[in-house]
This record gives sequence, structure tokens and C-alpha cells, in this order.
Amino acid sequence: MAVNETVIAMLRPKPNMTKLAEDPPEVRAAAQADIVLTDDDWIRIARRLPDLTALLLWMDYPPRVTPGLVRTRIKALIRQTGQALLVITDYVQLMYTDQRNSRQSPYERVSEVSRELKIIAEETGAVIICCAQLNRGSEHREGKRPQTSDLRDSGQLEQDASGIILLHREDAYDPESPRAGESDLILSKNRNGPTCTITVAHQFHCSRLRDMTPEND
Repeated sequence: MAVNETVIAMLRPKPNMTKLAEDPPEVRAAAQADIVLTDDDWIRIARRLPDLTALLLWMDYPPRVTPGLVRTRIKALIRQTGQALLVITDYVQLMYTDQRNSRQSPYERVSEVSRELKIIAEETGAVIICCAQLNRGSEHREGKRPQTSDLRDSGQLEQDASGIILLHREDAYDPESPRAGESDLILSKNRNGPTCTITVAHQFHCSRLRDMTPEND
């Protein structure tokens, strides 16, 4: 089955499962910067709304995200749509385990969450992308490039993941860097293929990354 449906589990207090026609990047950027939209801007927004409302995209904001809740949401939407899902969790270190054990260490909690998400992906056929925090190990390393071992709280994440992509920006540490405006997507683990680094252009005013390959290539 093609993966045509997307569910994003956001670990922040918002209304529960809703189907979302997401604002265009330009609109989000304007809202964040308190920019007043012109009549032309609203015309452009209206022109794109039909395509946006047709997107099969759900945002979920439960106050407490556990693997069990993720499994339930995925199965419900598979029954509803009949298609496999792409699920993005932001972020895995904020998730809870299904067992309410106050004595669990962060290492134990993240390890259990990681194992359960791996099982859920295998059970349902969903592709699960987990955003994750890194520790500060890279800040003490020459070049400050992150490594897989920098994943915070648990080595189980490294073990369970089929692929790991690390983000690195030289201009985050050196604003005068000749690579200002560039981001590296470091594919540090790829269970079914080679590893590599892909350089893209970041456009934070639109909250996006863009391919740097010339259009005529």
C-alpha cells in the first residue's frame, strides 16, 4: 500500500485529533512575525485553500502520548482510510510509557517507548518518524557535527531505528561561516543502504528546507 496519509502527534496541549489544512509557510511566517497580510496575500491564500483542504493530514495534541495511544490512533485511521500511514512524533523523549511507573529513569522510559514504537510500525505497516533531542556532546567536538551516539537518554533509539538523520548547521555556531544558509542532513544510519550527507538550503522564514540542486540538472 502506498503511504498517503499523515498523522502528526504533537506533544503539546491542543485540541485532540483534528483534520488539518495547514497554512502555507508564508502565512505561518507572517503570523509568527506579526506581519499584516495585504489583500494580495489573502488572494494567494484563497487560491491555495482547495488544495490544502484536500490534504489527508491529521494533527493530534493529547496531553499524554503513550505507545498505546499511538497504536490506537493508527489503527483507527487505517480502518477509516484503508491506507498505510506516515506518522511523525514530536518528540520521542516527551512520550510516556503505558505503565505508569514513577520510578522509571529517563533511560528506561525512552528505551521502552522506542521498542514499542518499533513493534507498532511492524504490526500496522505504518512508517513512524520520531523527532528526538540530542545531548550536548557535539558542542564539545571539533566541527560540532552530531553523531548517532549523541541521541539523548537511550542507546535503544539507535538500535531500533531503521534510519537516522541528524541535522547540522555551521552558521548556528558561526554566523559568518561561508556555508551560512546551508544545512546538512547526515544519514548516519541506513539499515538497507549506504550512509551519506545531503546539503540543503534552509529557509527559516518559511519553516522549510529546499533542495540545492540546480533546476536544470
